[in-house]
Amino acid sequence: MSLKLKQPDVLPATGVTSVSFKVWKNTTMAFIGQDNSYSLFKKGGNYGSWTALEEQDRIVEAVEGDIESDELNTKLEEGTITNHQYQLKKQKLIDTRNQQLMRIIQHVVNYVHYTEQDDIIQYCTSLEWIWSYLSKHYNIEARGVHFMKIAKIAPKPDQPHQTYYKQLRALFIDNLRKAGDIQESKNNQRLTEDEKMTPTLENTIVLWALRDIDPRLPEKVERAFGHLMTGSKTLFDLQTVIFQQIPVLLTELDEVDIKSLTLNKSNDEPSLCSGFTRPFRGRNRFTGRGRGNFRGGSQRGIGRPNTHSSGQNQTKQFCRVCKEAGRPHLNHTIGKCAYLTDRDWEDLKSVLAALEIDDSPAQLEPGWDYDEEEEGEE
Repeated sequence: MSLKLKQPDVLPATGVTSVSFKVWKNTTMAFIGQDNSYSLFKKGGNYGSWTALEEQDRIVEAVEGDIESDELNTKLEEGTITNHQYQLKKQKLIDTRNQQLMRIIQHVVNYVHYTEQDDIIQYCTSLEWIWSYLSKHYNIEARGVHFMKIAKIAPKPDQPHQTYYKQLRALFIDNLRKAGDIQESKNNQRLTEDEKMTPTLENTIVLWALRDIDPRLPEKVERAFGHLMTGSKTLFDLQTVIFQQIPVLLTELDEVDIKSLTLNKSNDEPSLCSGFTRPFRGRNRFTGRGRGNFRGGSQRGIGRPNTHSSGQNQTKQFCRVCKEAGRPHLNHTIGKCAYLTDRDWEDLKSVLAALEIDDSPAQLEPGWDYDEEEEGEE
């Protein structure tokens, strides 16, 4: 047998997800489907099920519908072969079917982790049994609580947006109910046919994926594509175009957010600091116990001679609070700073009241109200 398709990867011991298992399963089925006998043993085939391998052959008799077996039956009825010849040919056919089945099973287990190979060879009774066994082994069987695993997946960085959508959709498909499943909420009724993806569910999955990628996207998509969703055209019909345009849509959303943030900052700059929203109330002088004043320079250790101002003993004043915060600080002093709260002013009063203040002429020394780096900026 010549197999030309790419061989499936061998399943790892752990870490197999529902999506990756489905890809592996489809690849494996396509690969073994190149064997001409595969159709006999797939689901719905003449030998779609068999007995477990114990001490006997998996297939013990030829079934009705097997073309070669039916031809032998016809020949026996017509008398063209003897009963002895019929029995010999029948047994040879059964041996051939067992050999073909063993080859199909071996093709599958070659791509299963070695720890699971023996169990599959010994106990499998159909290809569906193998898929179910592996699903249970990797804890990805789509039943009951496994449906909740859909909520655990999320878009990955640098992952194509449409890839994430397809992964999400695949999980929903894996969890569709099968014919014969019991519906306990409906008096234990059994489904008469396999559940199918409805148009509403398809739209829901697209919307779910958009919200997972970015909560802003549903509203943006509505504005950008809503005019196209008329008549019978739905969100699912447009999903290919939408997911291709998501990078552009996200860029536009970010630009709007940046502009909005910049505008709010310029219109309400004092609100950048929590609690500093009160406007300046004209408080720019403090008196310590009635002797001297804070801005008058009578307090020692405050200020510094401005040797660059025509011989006058002046200070180059600025607001230290705003300078440290990275805000404009040359256009006012700390006494006129709008960012100081009532609590700040009370704390300053308490500190100044505790200082020893005299009325001798002040000798200005380097302090908080002078900054050599700012000298040349006025």
